[in-house]
This record gives sequence, C-alpha cells and structure tokens, in this order.
Amino acid sequence: MTDTATTPAPPADGERDVLVDVRGVKVHFPIKRGVLFDKVIGYVYAVDGVDLQIRRGETYGLVGESGCGKSTLGKAILNLEPPPEGSVVIDGTDVASLKGKELRARRKEFQMVFQDPMSSLDPRQSVESLLAEGMRAHGLDTDGPSTKTRLRELLS
Repeated sequence: MTDTATTPAPPADGERDVLVDVRGVKVHFPIKRGVLFDKVIGYVYAVDGVDLQIRRGETYGLVGESGCGKSTLGKAILNLEPPPEGSVVIDGTDVASLKGKELRARRKEFQMVFQDPMSSLDPRQSVESLLAEGMRAHGLDTDGPSTKTRLRELLS
C-alpha cells in the first residue's frame, strides 16, 4: 500500500482575491403544528442554495423585499445561524470550522451591518461612543488619547 498525499493546487489568479466564498448555502426553518408543536408540516425556505463571491476591495449590496432571507443569509455567512447545507469560506477559512474563542476572535474581522439602524444603534449615544463600544467588545484599547486618535482616523 502506498501513501500518496496530494497538495492542493494553488488558487488561480482570479481566486486569490476572493475574500468571501459562499457555495450552496441553505437555511430552512420547520413549520410545526400540533398540541406540543412537535409535528413538522412544512418548511420556510429562507435561503435556498445561494452562491456568491466577494473579492477584496469590493462592496457587495444584497437587496430584496422584506422577509426574503437577506438577514438570514448574513447570519449564515457569519455562522450566527449555521447553515445545515453549503459552505462559507472567509479569507481562506471555512467559517463552520471555527468554534468558541477562535470564532469570537475572528468576528473582529467580519461583522454584519443590520438593516435597521434605529434598532441597532442607540440614538442617545454619540458616534464616538458607539465606535468605542465596538472596540471594547473586541478587547481593543479604549482608554486614553490613542483611542480618540484612532476613532478620528476611522471617522475620517
């Protein structure tokens, strides 16, 4: 018996720049009925076989009518709602393989912008305090003059 390890081929030039690669992602929610809601009578196909690629430096807008699955797809991409089918690779890492501390650490690098800022942002807070809150949540330095300098850089 011979051991033949294979090395994957390097990505083609066009694939090197792919930052987000989504293949065949599906998220279906069961519709339940019965006294104890234990009988599945159907499914809501919130996301059904989505493929997309986002390259470095690209801005990608996902639009559609209310309830069509935009937020569910975003949650699936970030592994907030792990997709039962399909794959999501961000910057060369299969997001489904990330767990616990490693997943939390990587979430500093990819985040979701929710579609309703009024329910996501506190209108009583300044933009500076909202940004500083995000920095604190990710364990970044939020004390002292360096924070104010960094926040001003981000805003400019």
